[in-house]
Amino acid sequence: MKKSCQLGAYVLCFASLSSHGDVIDTDGDGINDASDNCTLIPNPDQRDTDNDGYGNLCDGDLNNDGSTNTLDLNLYKLAHRSAVGGANYNVDADFNGDGQINTLDLNIYKGLHRKPPGASCCGLLIWDQGTWDNTIWE
Repeated sequence: MKKSCQLGAYVLCFASLSSHGDVIDTDGDGINDASDNCTLIPNPDQRDTDNDGYGNLCDGDLNNDGSTNTLDLNLYKLAHRSAVGGANYNVDADFNGDGQINTLDLNIYKGLHRKPPGASCCGLLIWDQGTWDNTIWE
């Protein structure tokens, strides 16, 4: 079933319910899938530093071009081994939000490389059979 998101100052999403009427929380982070910006990886803080609708833990697209590739890896490399306040610190590359960009973040990035951002209830763009679309699929 295709479900539209209303784009504007905020992204509006609608509740996902199971066939029994229960709210679905696929990753068990306490945020129902209809509001979760990272539906497959637990992120109860919903941290999304670039405000693209994808939580940092499932968004390796550091340049926001819709894919996670060598360009993003190069941005990550520039920020690696930096911390808040450092010249090369990139808040978007601090995937776990601990204020340091280190091996923990690199390991997260490795799982995201060559994949589109998401899955998310509210991502501004999703990959749909070879094209980017601003709708959500259930």
